Order: sequence, then structure tokens, then C-alpha cells
Amino acid sequence: MGIVRDAGYVLVSNIITIAVTFLYYPLLVKFYGFPSEVFGSFQYIQSTLGVIASFSVIAMDTAYVSEGKVHSEQERAKFATWFLLIGIIIKSSSILFWAFLTKDISFAVLGLIIGFPQMLSIMVQLVLRDQKDFKLLSTVIILQSATNVATGLLIGFFVRNEASLVLASSMSFLVSSGYVILKSKIGLRFSKPDRSFLRGFLRDNSNLVIFQTGSSVLNTFSFNLPVFILRVLFDDVILGFYSLAYRLILAVNRVMSQALAQTFLPYFSKSRDDELRIFGWFPVLALGFYPIYLLVSLFSDWYIPILFTQEFGEVGKIIKILIPWQYTVAVISPYTSSFLVHKKANVGLWINILLLGARIGSLVLGASFGHRMALLFFSMISTLFFNIMMIYSFKYAVVRCNRDVSMIILLQISMYLAVLDNVFRWISILPCVILIYSVFSKRDSFKQIMMSIKRKRT
Repeated sequence: MGIVRDAGYVLVSNIITIAVTFLYYPLLVKFYGFPSEVFGSFQYIQSTLGVIASFSVIAMDTAYVSEGKVHSEQERAKFATWFLLIGIIIKSSSILFWAFLTKDISFAVLGLIIGFPQMLSIMVQLVLRDQKDFKLLSTVIILQSATNVATGLLIGFFVRNEASLVLASSMSFLVSSGYVILKSKIGLRFSKPDRSFLRGFLRDNSNLVIFQTGSSVLNTFSFNLPVFILRVLFDDVILGFYSLAYRLILAVNRVMSQALAQTFLPYFSKSRDDELRIFGWFPVLALGFYPIYLLVSLFSDWYIPILFTQEFGEVGKIIKILIPWQYTVAVISPYTSSFLVHKKANVGLWINILLLGARIGSLVLGASFGHRMALLFFSMISTLFFNIMMIYSFKYAVVRCNRDVSMIILLQISMYLAVLDNVFRWISILPCVILIYSVFSKRDSFKQIMMSIKRKRT
């Protein structure tokens, strides 16, 4: 099946990425002596650029992939030209404007260094996704990850601040994108800007462009709210702990969810049968992801001091708090492509507006009790809203979700029990026991299904 194969390509590349990530940051801390505040400063730069990137391309990338047709090489060339022109102009001017407001010259320099290569990388990966060339996309992801680590370790030996991390990230975008373009691995061409093409494209996708841009900005900003609020209410040390915890969990998410998120949308938009088949996988994904995220949570107090040092033990505490939210993101976010395919970006916008207000309130209220409580409130509110988005995603796909919603809520509650520092946290293992029992009790049925598939193939 094409969906499974393509998701498998991205999955393999993401497994390599997570292995590299779990080595990269510990090396910077244990052997290079990078302090926590460096990661905090770098996270601030990345989060700010992330918000800027969310409106720089006015959702043209999402609209392009969501179109229910196969694009010609000529259409691809026209789109690539406008995408880079609009993206670079808006992004560069936004970086300079923010640097002027904050009177931060270093942000302007570092932001531009990483901003332009990032736009090129987004363009290359967008074309690969649209062509469904996920095998080559996996190569790009691996090359990008390897270049980031190699460059970071090399530059970090001489310069031990956020500049080395920025330069490494920028180089990774350039090398991975340059490899694809110079080797002519994809049909990426540029043309003279065609105004009629741009007008037609924006007219045909006006609803998605308007509402998805607003939704993307709100979602990205609210997603990065802990970075901005922790920096204001606490300090770069706490922000650094959060950054490392978030990056380690994000590495897990790349393995578990991004492989699905990057493949689901092209299949959703092109085939109703594929969409229904993918929604039918939800219980398997929810139960299958659970043990992995639970292990990351339960044993964080053990492996964080080994990976880093005892002084970074707070990272493990933060991981436990964030894991239920990120588990929910991993399971549900691939299915939110339903909003785009069924032209319901306006509903997503309203949900993100409410989510932004709820997240701000949770962080500010929780901050009065300390950074852990602020992050816990943020995590729980985010989990709740993702459940709401799940219900709407199933609704627009015309798929019943009562049992799936009940199941995911029970799993989320079990995951939050792992945050506790008492005996009740071991209750979170119960779903794993039930899962193992189910697998072994139905192993004969599974064998029969596999034999049936083999007979059909032969």
C-alpha cells in the first residue's frame, strides 16, 4: 500500500534523526560545556522565526498540496517562483521589523542567516510531498539532520553560544536542499513571475489561504507561548530546561507522528477511500503510540542525568508534564488535515483563537505557583483542545468517533498519572498490560489475516 510505504520512508529517516538528536545535545552539554541558557536563547530565536514563518507564505504551501489534482512541471515552476519570492520578502522584512522593535541587532543577523535557507528547505520538501516522492524526502531529512549535528559539533568547539546552533541549522538547510536541486533529483524549476497564475491560485484557494494563514499564525504562536512567557516571567535557565525537554520529545514525535502527518494530507486530498481507511487506523495508532510515550515519561528521571548531568534533572520533570500533550499531538494532529481537505479552515481558525486565550490564561495563572504548574496547566488545556479538534476532524470526514474519543481520553488520564511522584503513577502502565493481553489473545486471528493477505497477493 502506497500510504504505508511512504510513511515508512519518512519513519526510517525520523528514527535516524531521533538517534542523532539524543546524542547531539548531550554532547554539547557534557563535553562542550554548553549552559542551559544557550539553549533557551536559541529556542527563543527559533520560536520567533516559527511565528514569522507561519504567515510568510500565506498558507500557499498547504493550499498547493491540498489541491485535488496532479500538478504539471510548468505549474510547479510558477508556484515555486512565487512561493520563494513572497516568502523571502515577507520573512526578511518581518525579521528586520521585529529586530527594530526589540532593538536586538543580533536577532536580525541570526534570523536572516537561518531564515533564507529555511525557506528554500520548505520549498524543496513541499515539492517532494506534492510529488509523493517520500523516499527522496527521507534522504533529505537524514542529510539535514547529519549536517546539523556535524556542523554544530565543529563550530561549537570554537564558539559556544547560540550563534553556533544557528549556523549549524542554517547549514543543514542549505546542504540538504542543495543536494536535491544540484543533483536534479526533482523537477524543481523557476520561471518569470506570472501574475495571472498567482491571481488564479489565490482566487481558487481564497478560503483556505485566508483562514489557514490566520489559524497557522495563532496555532504557532500559542504553541510557542511557553517560550515567550517563561522568558518573561522566569529566566533563560528555566527556558533552557524547557527547550531541551521539548526538543527531546519533539524527536520522539518525528518518529511517531510526522511520518504520518507528512503523508496523510496528499492522500486525504486525492482519495476518499484512502481517507476512510486512514481514519480506521486511529485506535491502532493511539494504543500503539501509548507505551512508547509512557516509557519516555516514566524513566525520564533516570536517563536525563545520564544523557546530560545531574544539574539538568529538571528537564526530566518537564518531560513528564509535556508528554501527555505531545502524545495527543502525535496521535491526533495527522487527522486534522481533514479541516483543509474539506475546506473548514475557518473552523480551525476559531478553535485556535479560543485555544490561544486559554493557553495564555493557563500559563499566567500557573506561573504564580511556579514554572512546573504553569506548564502543567498549559499541557492540560492543549490536550483538551486537541480532543475538540479530533471530534471535528472525524465529523468532517463523516466518521463516527464516540469510542475513539472515549479511548483517547482514558489514555490521556493514564498518561497524566505518570506525572505523580507516588505509587499512583504506576496505574499508567495498565493500558500497556491490556494492550499486550489483547495482542497475545488475538494472535491467531492476526496470523489468519496475514495469511489471507499473502494468498490475495499470490
